[in-house]
Amino acid sequence: FKLVQSGYAYSHQWQITWKHEERWLNPLMGWGSSADPMAQVKLHFDTKEEAVRFADRNGWTYEFQQKNDITVKPAGFKSYKENFLPTRTVLQLEKEGMKNKIFENPGYGKSNWFMPLTYHGDGEVVQHGPSRAALN
Repeated sequence: FKLVQSGYAYSHQWQITWKHEERWLNPLMGWGSSADPMAQVKLHFDTKEEAVRFADRNGWTYEFQQKNDITVKPAGFKSYKENFLPTRTVLQLEKEGMKNKIFENPGYGKSNWFMPLTYHGDGEVVQHGPSRAALN
């Protein structure tokens, strides 16, 4: 189980780790140290069967740990992203669902700024897109 900010995206993975041999506290920095080169190695697999097959192929003995249960959010729990939505928007999303016009942006991908280019001061360069008259 990877502890990252991607939520449950990596929670289905299986991993092989080694039991740590001899660990001590580094007197200089206070970090945990180990003489075991395998202490930092973690192999990830998509399924339990792949992990078992890999361990068997390499002649390793293995044991399984209990699966961590995914906790269910309690009623009234707000996610972090909901802190940034106004209450009015949240209520409208609950009422109408995702088929609403709250986040509609008809001008998406279009620029409202236009500056005609000139070439050596001889006049305007032919522009691609709508004509200048159409913009006014």
